[in-house]
Amino acid sequence: MSGFTFVVIGIIRLGGGKVTEESLWYHLRRLGLHENEENHPDFANMKLALEALVQKRYLQKEKLSSPEGSSLYCELAERALDGTINDRIKQYVSQIVQKDVTSLDAD
Repeated sequence: MSGFTFVVIGIIRLGGGKVTEESLWYHLRRLGLHENEENHPDFANMKLALEALVQKRYLQKEKLSSPEGSSLYCELAERALDGTINDRIKQYVSQIVQKDVTSLDAD
C-alpha cells in the first residue's frame, strides 16, 4: 500500500468512514496535494491518483442530492475494509494521533 493510499484511507477513517470529496481534498491540500495538480513529482495527476483508489476498490464514490445541491461522498470500499489492511491502518493512525486502537473501534 502506498503512502498516498494510507493517507487517503486514514483521512476517511478518521472522518467516520465517509467524507465529502470536498472535505477529503481540503485535508489533502493541507498536506500539499492539490486536486488540480497535473504534474506532481510523485503522483503525476492528483485527480487520477484518487480515481485509481476507486478503481482498486479502496474507495467508492457516491453522489447524494439534497435541496442545497448535490455532493460527492468518498467512503471506504472492500479493500480498505479488509481485516489485514484495516488493522494496519488503525494501528498506524492510533500511533499518529496517540490513541489506543480500541478507542478507534468504538467508532
